[in-house]
Amino acid sequence: MGARKLYEEQILKLLENMPEEELAKVVSMIEKLQQEKKQAYLKAIRESAGKFADSLSSTEEFMRRKQEEKLLDR
Repeated sequence: MGARKLYEEQILKLLENMPEEELAKVVSMIEKLQQEKKQAYLKAIRESAGKFADSLSSTEEFMRRKQEEKLLDR
């Protein structure tokens, strides 16, 4: 059995007798973890784009370079 399946079963078992108020806290905690993960992902994308902003070329430049490469390969 995979680790994920074991975690899911363990979580379900722990939730069986949990009071409703505590369930709401669990949901909030999971949502917060998901939001933090999403924010970290978006931050990494923004930082990467910022680092390479000056080195990225336009589509036209890319196509021109590819045409030059094709001519050199002949």
